[in-house]
Amino acid sequence: MGLFTFMTAETKRPIPVVGSGVEPFVVYLLRPGEDPVRQSIYKGDGKFGGIDAYQWCGEANAPHLGMDPGSMSSERLRQLGVFLTSGEVFRDIEGQLWVVGHDYEFLANNSVKRAPGNFGTPVEPGGLTPNELIANGDWHEVSPDELGWLRYPIKLVEDALLEYGDVGPSLCCRSPD
Repeated sequence: MGLFTFMTAETKRPIPVVGSGVEPFVVYLLRPGEDPVRQSIYKGDGKFGGIDAYQWCGEANAPHLGMDPGSMSSERLRQLGVFLTSGEVFRDIEGQLWVVGHDYEFLANNSVKRAPGNFGTPVEPGGLTPNELIANGDWHEVSPDELGWLRYPIKLVEDALLEYGDVGPSLCCRSPD
């Protein structure tokens, strides 16, 4: 499943994962029109107060992407939420959007092509790899948020009095390279 780490939306403080040696603190998952959901010790699984934040993100954003969340499994909704939060999308010099390796058939509007394999696998036409296309400047990364796909991002805060519209998204913490 992986380890999912976040920073709080209002303070940009990393949310400690249990067992990390960092003192935990209470955070709240915010959702539009709903009461904050309290989490005192975060396990790194993307769940806050029993709610899977990625699944919620997928469910909240599916309708404006032309998808029916009621017809999607919880795992598919979670995958959509993970993709919208931290997925990589590339735009080629002709404007075509691409994802690499992952099976994102839930982007069923055909506006996105899938490059099979990984960043070292040649893509047709032309036979260059995604790594080469990026290095050449033929592909540029764009985020799902930049494309307008992420209308309802995950928002985690320390202040339970904040409302969803008061803060921006909680950023994912990334490991240093």
